[in-house]
Amino acid sequence: MKYKYVPVFISYDKVADKMNHLAAQGYEYDKEAIVAIRMKKVSETSDKQYKFIFDKNFTPEIEEYYKVTGWKLYKFQVYNLFRLAEGTSSSYPIYTDTETELEIVKYRLLRFIVLFIFNKHSRGIVFY
Repeated sequence: MKYKYVPVFISYDKVADKMNHLAAQGYEYDKEAIVAIRMKKVSETSDKQYKFIFDKNFTPEIEEYYKVTGWKLYKFQVYNLFRLAEGTSSSYPIYTDTETELEIVKYRLLRFIVLFIFNKHSRGIVFY
């Protein structure tokens, strides 16, 4: 089986863009790692699309809504405030409001600060 990895140290929009690019080449989400998302080759092409969703309060009702509108949600072990939504071109579009976008920016900033401090004290281990 052929795998490709998408690093998660960049913005989630860019991660989703890279995942969508790989999906067009026949790759689909396989699993998460601390520093990357693993995609596996399953076909020549694929109609799958990926988007990250930020929500502090994922309820069963919210998860059911995404399921009914054509999205499969994946819950991450490490990044518990996010879900990865996997859909197709026929899935209902996902929109985010300004408040949600601000929460995402705050989370990214906090993650950057933590990674910067960790990297500074990691005794020569460099993350790319």
